[in-house]
Amino acid sequence: MVAHTRSGGVTIRSTRGDVEASALDGDIQLRDVAGVNAQAVNGDILVAAATGTVRAQATSGAVTLTDVRGDIDIGSVSGDLTIKRAVSRHVNARTTSGEVTFDGALDANGVYVLASHSGDVTLAIPRNAGAQVDASTWSGSVNSDFPIRLQPGQVMLGQTGQGNRITAAKHYTFQIGAGGGRVTVESFSGDITINSRG
Repeated sequence: MVAHTRSGGVTIRSTRGDVEASALDGDIQLRDVAGVNAQAVNGDILVAAATGTVRAQATSGAVTLTDVRGDIDIGSVSGDLTIKRAVSRHVNARTTSGEVTFDGALDANGVYVLASHSGDVTLAIPRNAGAQVDASTWSGSVNSDFPIRLQPGQVMLGQTGQGNRITAAKHYTFQIGAGGGRVTVESFSGDITINSRG
């Protein structure tokens, strides 16, 4: 299914097929579809219960994905990126001005990139997850519920709650659990938080 609009939103439900949608001035809402290719210039993009690859780009607006089972490639120039209950092997989520949040499972062979230039990045994963994590932030901190094993030359400055807190002006690499999927989290001027759940 293909839907394009200049002034107004796009809403598509229960097609269970691939959807291509674009809106110049309006929101895009897609639910119970397969693959998605969506673009919004001045509006938000919401995708729920997709079972294929989701590609979504917003210029001035947020992108929110819920219950996606497939690869994810999303971005925004000025807006938050939120991924909830995802089951994905490959995730690429980048925004220039906004927060990035990922809540989902990590595939042992997966690759996950979460990046914001000006905003916080939050990763919520199962307590028994395994991953190789690269975390970098110029003027923020890295906070983790999981133990952080520092590489030579890195300094632990203290702990907050049950997790660890590091002042981060450089690049930190550490392993969660038995390792597995590769996770890259980046923010130039925001905090990075890695939460455990379950």
